Amino acid sequence: MKKIFVIIIFLIFILSNFITLANSIKKEKTISDFSNILDNRYVSDKELKELNMLSRISKWTFTTGRTSATNRPIEELCGLIKPDDWKEYTNINDNFDPEEPYALPEKWDWREEYDLTQIRDQESCGSCWAFATVAPLESIIKINTGRDVDLSEQWLVSCNKNKWDCYGGWWAHDYHYNKEGKCGGIGAVLEIFFRYQAEDLECRNYYPHSYLLKDIDSDGYSWNYISESEVPSVESIKNAIYKYGPISAGVYVSTAFRSYKSGVFNAHVNETATHAITLTGWNDNLGANGVWFLRNSWGKDWGENGYMKIEYGCCNVGSWACYIEGFETTFKSNFLKISAFNLIKDNLQKNLKIMSEAGFEPATS
Repeated sequence: MKKIFVIIIFLIFILSNFITLANSIKKEKTISDFSNILDNRYVSDKELKELNMLSRISKWTFTTGRTSATNRPIEELCGLIKPDDWKEYTNINDNFDPEEPYALPEKWDWREEYDLTQIRDQESCGSCWAFATVAPLESIIKINTGRDVDLSEQWLVSCNKNKWDCYGGWWAHDYHYNKEGKCGGIGAVLEIFFRYQAEDLECRNYYPHSYLLKDIDSDGYSWNYISESEVPSVESIKNAIYKYGPISAGVYVSTAFRSYKSGVFNAHVNETATHAITLTGWNDNLGANGVWFLRNSWGKDWGENGYMKIEYGCCNVGSWACYIEGFETTFKSNFLKISAFNLIKDNLQKNLKIMSEAGFEPATS
């Protein structure tokens, strides 16, 4: 009997120490998350082990491990910086009335419908804002034309006049609509004309512009915020995705977020969004109340081939969400400029290749 009593006391001691350790890990992870931002540290092997233990304690529904994002400092991952006058950048659409939504399905994913463009990688540059600006335009081009177009994020990083760079920026849709870059020209540039280098390169000369955002609603705006609230309602975001296609949005990045491998991300942290991503759809039947399908720009070695399933409201996902209304091509009207850009007499074959890659064919007579 005495031996049983000693065993019970020993087990209570072990359990007490485990609970104390777990609580210290929770506290340490909270501090660590802020340290990642302040000290720009990488995620260490020790932190990954702590995350695995915290995952079991917190009943997370996702797996963590070494990813492309755990091997980079936070400043190279997160570059969404909200301007104080963010509401002044464009129109706020008040027409997404949650009481009168479209007949929305329980699940919708533009990837399944139209096989969106490949996942991109911003590499060692905090240019997520540029990738989340480009991705919705590439997506609606693919949805409407079937063309797999690769547009230049580097042009936005290098040629914007807002001083946005590898250390952060904001939604740059205006440069695809009515705002000139440093070297002139309005609209999206093809990747082949200004390839991504993950650096703050100089905007050197004229770059041909092949696509423009279009004001479909004839209200003077080609892109709109979904709500005046920093985080729009779930129904409003769904309506925008369903009607217009994938949207730009913000999310807060924690250590767990950086380490995400698969499953439904539910490590809730109520902090201001720091990272720009794209939302491509949703599923009401996953997670506690439903999930967003989140498209990232950290390459295929993060998450589920570059995507994440994240619970509604988790880490303020959906912050400052906005959508683009439509697009038009300027490619044919710019063909002479493109030809001059490449010295057509010597590079006719190159010009034809460029047009072919963009999904266009020059008119023949």
